Amino acid sequence: MVSVKDVSALHDTCVRADGIVQDIHEGSKTLKNTMQNVTKAKLTAEEMHSTALVADAITKVVTLKAEVATLTAGLPQTAGALAVAQIQLQTALENLTLMEQRLSLVCELNSEFMIFCEENVDKLDIYIEHFSSIVNLLNARINHAVDALEIYLFDANIRQDHIEFMRQKSQYFEYQKMLYTMNKTGIKDVEDAYIEKLNAKKNTFITSKNASELDVKISKYNMPEFEANFETKVAISDFNKERYVHDKMANMRLKEAITKNDSLKNKFSPRQLEQIENGITPDGYTWHHDGNPPPGRLQLVDTSLHNAVRHTGGYSLWCERE
Repeated sequence: MVSVKDVSALHDTCVRADGIVQDIHEGSKTLKNTMQNVTKAKLTAEEMHSTALVADAITKVVTLKAEVATLTAGLPQTAGALAVAQIQLQTALENLTLMEQRLSLVCELNSEFMIFCEENVDKLDIYIEHFSSIVNLLNARINHAVDALEIYLFDANIRQDHIEFMRQKSQYFEYQKMLYTMNKTGIKDVEDAYIEKLNAKKNTFITSKNASELDVKISKYNMPEFEANFETKVAISDFNKERYVHDKMANMRLKEAITKNDSLKNKFSPRQLEQIENGITPDGYTWHHDGNPPPGRLQLVDTSLHNAVRHTGGYSLWCERE
């Protein structure tokens, strides 16, 4: 049997994987453009410089050839100058050969680099395509899993007095929470699913024998209705967080509230106010996870009363805990 937790985990994995594919794809395009533009610009500049050097070397050779020809015509009087000019011409010819080799090498590097860019970017594109196909396959399998899950969640043949009925309603609540986090449903659907879960499980909840003696009402869902000095809400996305995380969040909101509400502030002693200021649950109080609908309500209640009335709390009902 596929659970909502499994489907949700797989969905999150697919979303992250798809994001990675998109990032790699955009990165490959950026890399390709950068490699081609930056390095090609350097090679182009080098090619232009090498071409200029070849042109200068050719000019030098032409000039020296003309000088040698002139000096040759003036022999024997120009013998000394001719010898010097011939040496210079030989040096210029050697330099011209070097410059031509340099230009040829730059052109070859330019061509090889372009081939390198194309081949490696093409390889990266192949890897991206392969990874994308895997993500698409995983998405298809998730869709099949969701179909199987929905068949189970909406199976009307499960008897209401059967333990599987409670599991079905618990999973349905988890399913609605998952849809809510995906922006595919509204808060009312989540709250309605929670009520269905409570109705299916209420006869299994812990019940207190002395609640009436302590003036604590028991709701139609078999859970206590404590009087609270302060209330706050836990976000659906935080239902699965640990108790200490909920307490920390609630203490922070209590601290904010007493700065704006003198009536609330006057309910606490100086020591308790100091504790609240430091983010500590005030002495004598407990944060109660109210299991009554709607889900997510945290209440600051008297610790002794909270402990005296045995009950099933919202902490174990708002999510499927290990």
